Amino acid sequence: YNDAINTKKLALTLIGFPYISTVCIVDNASVDDSRKVLETIDHPDIHLVWNQHNGGYGAGNNTGIRYLKEQENPKYILIANPDVIVEESLIDHLLQELEGDESLAAVTGQPINLEQEARQLAGWNLTNIVDYLLTINAVLSKFWCRKIRVKGKYCDCLSGSLLMVKAEIML
Repeated sequence: YNDAINTKKLALTLIGFPYISTVCIVDNASVDDSRKVLETIDHPDIHLVWNQHNGGYGAGNNTGIRYLKEQENPKYILIANPDVIVEESLIDHLLQELEGDESLAAVTGQPINLEQEARQLAGWNLTNIVDYLLTINAVLSKFWCRKIRVKGKYCDCLSGSLLMVKAEIML
């Protein structure tokens, strides 16, 4: 949404990675010149999907997931914010984790800033039903959810800025 320059840059980066065969860009009804910029992408494996209204981050992700499942039938789907910087080694690592543990539904990496410092929690556990209920409410979760750092371990929730999921469990 309203970030065509970063979106285009990320899409062109990802499509160059050996494990990425298709990129689906969902524009969530941007109100700037995003459509014009995105339509300049000339790559047969980068697909553009236009939402008629902005239903939020989750709705945009669901549109892309549905499109990919219908058109490409992928085993895994990478969901990413347009402003992330992704290295090929991360994609390789995420794939290895999903392939190596059948019980996993999704994996992520630790977000870092340009100074190589951890930026936010990558995953956390919900300690009780109250935490769960507060987490599913977008406004309340910002104030009440107790997030627990979980490095290299199972957890209940992942950050949505970049994650790889098993396509079969989505939607």
